[in-house]
Amino acid sequence: MKNALVFGATGLVGKELIRQLVKASTYNQIFYLTRKLDRDLVALQSQYSQSLKPILLDDLNNWDGNVGELEVDVDIYCALGTTIKTAGSQEAFKKIDLDLVVNLFNKTKKLKIRSVALVSSMGADANSSVFYSRIKGMLEKSLTEMNFPYLLIVRPSLLLGNREEKRLGEKIMRDLAPFISIFLRGPLSEYRPIHCSMVSATMIKELQCEQKTKIKILTNKEMHQYKL
Repeated sequence: MKNALVFGATGLVGKELIRQLVKASTYNQIFYLTRKLDRDLVALQSQYSQSLKPILLDDLNNWDGNVGELEVDVDIYCALGTTIKTAGSQEAFKKIDLDLVVNLFNKTKKLKIRSVALVSSMGADANSSVFYSRIKGMLEKSLTEMNFPYLLIVRPSLLLGNREEKRLGEKIMRDLAPFISIFLRGPLSEYRPIHCSMVSATMIKELQCEQKTKIKILTNKEMHQYKL
């Protein structure tokens, strides 16, 4: 018996993770932290009330680290993140995508963690001159140093799917994605947009496999080639 814990459940990938997790029946219970009751997740809650367990908090930083029975194995899926534009500044972005995520994982030490899956980003590099990529790289480095039994890091390119939050640049790219992808072959396939359902399915399947290494990174290209 094992449980799942999702950080960032109301975002594009996080919500898709919840949808797939409840239907897969892989976990006894699926917990997720949230600051608000999302209508899509509430609808799922009505169907899967025995397995889907929201933890409602005014501030995610105030989470006490408790989730279900402490002796039960837990897989953690993290898809928590925002954009610099939505956050309002680089500093505000860092507080969410790095500081908040690290804080949450620091509070999981009392849990019996079996594995962790993190949604990062293509180009993540702690030494990057690009602020966004640098923060993502710093997050990867922080989680790597926490020495989890198994850590999966996925690095998607542009994410496709239905967002509630309107992002004009991403909408234009999503509309063009079917045409652009035709030309993104070979070495360029690393830049092909990828649907959130593929990212979520890859993470879930990978965490159910027998692991041979403590840390695994899946690039955007590798996720497109992943056998689901």
